[in-house]
This record gives sequence, C-alpha cells and structure tokens, in this order.
Amino acid sequence: MFLQDEWKITEKLTALLSGRYDWSGIDAKQLIYDNALVAGTATTTVDIKNPSVDAINPRIALNYKAADDMSFRASWGKSFRAPTLAERFVRDAGLFVGNPNPALDKETMTAYEAGVFKQFSDKVSLDVAAYLNDYEDLIESRNINPTGWPIVFQYQNIAKARIWGIETNLNIRPGTDWNLNLAYSYMNAKNKTNDAASALAGSQNPDPEWLQYRPEHTASAGATWKTSSKLSLNLNGRYLSKYKAVSSYPNPAGDNYPGGFIILNTGLKCQVDKNSVLSLLCRNIGNVQYEEAEWFRAPGRSYVAGMDFTF
Repeated sequence: MFLQDEWKITEKLTALLSGRYDWSGIDAKQLIYDNALVAGTATTTVDIKNPSVDAINPRIALNYKAADDMSFRASWGKSFRAPTLAERFVRDAGLFVGNPNPALDKETMTAYEAGVFKQFSDKVSLDVAAYLNDYEDLIESRNINPTGWPIVFQYQNIAKARIWGIETNLNIRPGTDWNLNLAYSYMNAKNKTNDAASALAGSQNPDPEWLQYRPEHTASAGATWKTSSKLSLNLNGRYLSKYKAVSSYPNPAGDNYPGGFIILNTGLKCQVDKNSVLSLLCRNIGNVQYEEAEWFRAPGRSYVAGMDFTF
C-alpha cells in the first residue's frame, strides 16, 4: 500500500510526503537440512523464526528552487528489505556450500540525502549529492568456515552498518553534435557493530570493518558524437577501485582482490531507414583482464552487432 502527497509550501519550496506499507511472507514454518560444516550430520529440523516480515516506511523530500538555474533538495526516509528465498535457504553455489539460516530477519534502513543542481548554461550542468544510509540487521553473506575447505557461507543479519558517500555528475554539451558526461562517486561502507566476531571476514581483510564488495571509488566518462542525422559514435569508460574486503578468499594484503580496473567501450548507431537502426559495439577495447567478483573473470574484448526494428 502506498500513499503520496505533494505540498507546494511557497513558490520556491515544495514538499513531497509519502508512506508505504510492505509485507512479505512464506508458507513454510519449519526447515529441514543437513549441517554443511559436518559431513554425515543427521538431518536437523528447526523452526523458521521470521516466516513473515512487514514494515511501515515514511518519506519526506524537500525541493527548493533558489533560481531558475539552481535548486537544492533534501530527503529523509525509511525502508526495509525482506530476505529472499535464496538468502534464507541457499545450499549449493558451485564450489561453495550454503548453510540455511532459519533465523534470518528483514533489514531496515534510514536514509538521508542532500543535493544541489546547477545549470551554468545551456551547455554545462552539475549535480552533486551527499547521502547517509544507516542499516539495522543488514543482510550479508558471511564465510563461516574461513580457515577450511569447502568454503561455507551463510546469510546473516549485521546488527548495525553505515554507508555514506558523495555522488557527482557533470554534463557538458560543447555543441549540438557533442555530449560529454563525467561522473564520480565516493563510498564509505562500514560495519558499525563494534564487535570483532561480527566482522564479515575478521582481521583477514585489509580493513575488517569495511563491508565486502563495496568499492570506495567509482568513476565514469562518456562522449557521444552525432556525426550526421543518421550516424552517432560513442566512447565511454568506467573505473572501479580495488575492494577493501571480500568474504571468500580474504588476506591481509588484499592480494588478488577484485576491482582496480579501467574499462573502455565504444559503439556506433546508424539509422538505416525510418523503421530500423543498426548498432555495433566493442566492449572492453583494451582486452583488460579484470574481476568484479572473486575468482570470476569478466569477459575480455567482445563485439556485438544488433538491429532494432519498429513497426
């Protein structure tokens, strides 16, 4: 259920008030499984503690138009996420083994955001936003057998976590045929439980408090050139900083951690006729060998050709 109302407080100040009620549930009341850590363990039957979860989530957003080319915004809100079936009951993930968690509960978040948008001219605009997300019972995968084999993971609730950061986006149009976009994001993502036992991979990570698989820095850049009314060319790149924490194969030096790469892609679109568009893409131009997940090599250079038709 969702309710929303817009309130124009003054000519320049507008408020958006909303609230929603969410519910998620499963029919099962009990879980029957074998302990993945102990071979030959007898079947265990346990009660599922949270077969259904719900929450009421309010949100308030303000927008202040300081001038025709400048506006400020701020918001506060709450949200929740129910555990998925995979997070509750996962058993097999290739080389890894999953241990179900019958006590897994919902995660909740309180979010704060403030931002400003500035249009410097019809050719240049800038958007900057800062955010802070406070989590209670954040659902994360944890390696519960970090010193042995096989790797056994279980989704658990972290008591407290905080993610805050800054996002920037700069758009430039040097001419009617050109468009440039630059974006950068900084993220600080940490477990705030203050309990060494709750660290996802403990002291084995370079930063034991850092939430796994969250890059501190990301950036992107793109340029589009419309050479004619029928042909446009695009070049874009993406940077992802090296992860500070992982769960499957942690080590204090962060050796072989995913991230720390720059990828370039290019493509063209050609309007063949009024009903069809041809597209050609080259992804990962430099054939960079990189990973965004542990031991999962991303594709090298690849080519894609496509045709879109409208009728």
